[in-house]
Order: sequence, then structure tokens, then C-alpha cells
Amino acid sequence: MLDLTPELTQGLLTQLNRRQELTAWQALLNGEDYEHHRALERERYDTTFSSLHRALSAYVQTQLQTLHDSFRGAERPPGAELLGRWLTCVDVFALARATAEDEEWVRAHVGRRPLSAFRVGNSIFFLSGRGRAQWARREFLGLNEDPILRLPYQRKYDHERHGRADEKLRAYFEKLWVASDLLAILAERSSVIDVGTGFEYPELADIESELKELGLVLSIDTLSEFGGGFGLELCALATQSESALTERSPKRPVVDFTVVDGHYRGVLGGYHRRLSGALRPSLSGASLKWIFEIALTQLRRRLRAIVAADYEG
Repeated sequence: MLDLTPELTQGLLTQLNRRQELTAWQALLNGEDYEHHRALERERYDTTFSSLHRALSAYVQTQLQTLHDSFRGAERPPGAELLGRWLTCVDVFALARATAEDEEWVRAHVGRRPLSAFRVGNSIFFLSGRGRAQWARREFLGLNEDPILRLPYQRKYDHERHGRADEKLRAYFEKLWVASDLLAILAERSSVIDVGTGFEYPELADIESELKELGLVLSIDTLSEFGGGFGLELCALATQSESALTERSPKRPVVDFTVVDGHYRGVLGGYHRRLSGALRPSLSGASLKWIFEIALTQLRRRLRAIVAADYEG
């Protein structure tokens, strides 16, 4: 199942536990939307149309987008590209009081503050009502096991929401897993290229065809004769959530480009000038192959990290 990497999890927790963010969350629980929810929280009602649910969900989406935007350039961790796009807020809730009929985990965390929680990927982030105000993470346990799906006010629509999310996450995961295997084939083809007469890209047509069936595209930058950078990108078309579609336009799909990339960012050869003013010679076939394989290795490593598999390369 597609999930946040440990680095992204820690980044989100650090962001959520800043004083201003804890204050902002508490402000949402002090408003009229929460008062309306609290009056109904021992009832069975559809949270999809709850004003509180929409407000809290929007807050979490903003947090994910802020974290996404905080990572720039080559230093962004694997999976950062998916924040707010493939890894979105699936569900969110708050519970002010518990009874003996509620799950043990729920009773353990409802206290002087409401128990708050939201789901991203296969992770539940929760703010316990006991002790110090501090967001934490635990794994989502599944439709028939997780206590957040047996809250007093939950109805079948909430289960359906999680079920649809599980299907999407599994599909995304499988696409990236297959893409990683296809790139391994590309790496094998590259390894046997003879650079004695120059460098040519490995055969790509069949790999690109396979990726296209998954809704993915492999993009290879043209190597500039002035040196510069070289990159391989895996681009995925991901349609936003149904709520985002409804808010923006019910008739026009909203499409995001999610890009995972590997780069060689050095300067080697090309026609840029030496300090003396003389032109450097163009890159050899061996150098071109070396740069290609560096970019491919980085792209494979990032993909394998996203699908939580040990990278071997």
C-alpha cells in the first residue's frame, strides 16, 4: 500500500507540532462547525457533508501542500512529489467524549481535549486528548479493524470513502512498482552498450509502451552540448479527489503532473570554456553512458524508496 516514507512522516509531524499549527487546529475545534458536530457525535450521521469535516480536511490538505512546497530541487526526499496529489487526506475526525462502548484505543486518547485524527496514505496521524498536545502516527489497520471506522457517528459512507482510497493507493503502488521493474530492465540494457563508437540510448519503445498502459510516461532530457544537467523523469497523470473536482469544476477533470526524477547535475565536458578561454572537448561515449546511468540509478532509487522496497543497484 502506498504510504508516506519515514522522512516525509517526520517532516509532517514536525510541521504539525509547531505551536502556531497546534493553535490553528485548536481554533477549528473552538468554532461553530465543531459545536454542531459535537452535538451529533453520539449519533449516526454522514460526515461527508459535515462542515467540520470539510474544514479539517482543507486544513490537512494545506499542510500537505505546504510540506510539498518546502522541498525544492535535488534535495527533496523520495515521495515528496506525491504529497497532496496521490497522498491526500482520506478522512479526518474529532471526538470529544468516549463511553464504555467505544474502542479501547479511542477511550485511551479521549481526555481533556478531543481525540483528533486524520489519514494520509496508510498512516493515521492523531492528536491525543491526554498529556502534552503532540501529533503522533500509527498505521491504518484496515476497514474491519481500525477503531476510527467504528466511531459512534460513522456510517457506511465513511467506510466507502476509505475503501475507495485503499483501491487508489494500491493501484498507485502497483504502477510505481512495475515502473521500477521496467527501469531495472532499462539499466540492464544500458550496461551492455558498447561505447567504442559513441553512445546511443537503450531501446525504449517497448518500455515506454508498457508505462503508457499504466498512465505513466518516461521523459529523457536531451544532453546539452554545453554540459549542464541530464535527467530522467517518470511523469504520472493523477486526477484529484472528488471533492476537489466538485469545488473547482464538476464538469472538467483536474489533472496534476506528479514527477519523480533522477539527475546528473555536474558539468563534464561539452563546449563550455576552460578558464583559459579554450573550448573543452565534447563528451566521450563512455562519459555520456556514465551520466545516463547516474540519472537512471537515482530515479530507480527514488522509486524504490516510494514503494518501500530495499534498493539494490
